[in-house]
Parts: sequence; structure tokens; C-alpha cells
Amino acid sequence: MKTPETAFVTHHPFKVQGLEGVASEALAQQRLAALPGIKEVHANWLIGEVEVAYDLRAVEEEQVEERLREAGFPPVHSLLQDLKVEWYRYNDRYLREFLSHDSITINRPPAGIGNLLH
Repeated sequence: MKTPETAFVTHHPFKVQGLEGVASEALAQQRLAALPGIKEVHANWLIGEVEVAYDLRAVEEEQVEERLREAGFPPVHSLLQDLKVEWYRYNDRYLREFLSHDSITINRPPAGIGNLLH
């Protein structure tokens, strides 16, 4: 079960170019870990992927991609990858908006509606 601290943490894989060994894995992990809001980073040069867990309140997917690009690991572009990225961005926006609401107000009718019901 997610706690309030982990409710905003999301995990996304990033297919990247340039991961060519353990040293490049360490570099990718080091550069991303320095970004505020990054919780975990796992790079795998064998499949060319960097798995990132980040706090939606502190960082956006685009910032993670930009940091990877600056570190020399640009994202792989293909129709499937681009669709996945857009899906991740949509989910991040939805979760950020949904979780930012006070749960008490979600289950209550808007102020003043009670007068109309009586």
C-alpha cells in the first residue's frame, strides 16, 4: 500500500542510446541521482534502458529525459517508444492532478449545494 510519501512516486523505463558498459551505467545513474526528486535509478547497458523512480511533485518526465540527453544518453525514438512516452506523460499529469486534491473535498458536494437539496 502506498503511503502519502510514496503516493507521488512513479516508475518509468527510458530506452536510451549510448549505454555501452558498466561505466556508462554508473554515469547515467550518477547524473540522474543529482536531480531533485529522483528516488531510484537503475541503468542496464545490455538492454539500453534506464529505470527511474521519481516524485511527481518535484520532477517531470521531460526533465529526466533532458538530464539523460545532457549526460550523453539521448532517448531512442520510434513509434512505439514515442507512444509509450506520451502515455507516461499523460499518466503523470493525471496522477499529479488527482493526488493534489484533498480527499475530503472529493467526496463532499460543492459548497452551497446542500441548500438546493432541501
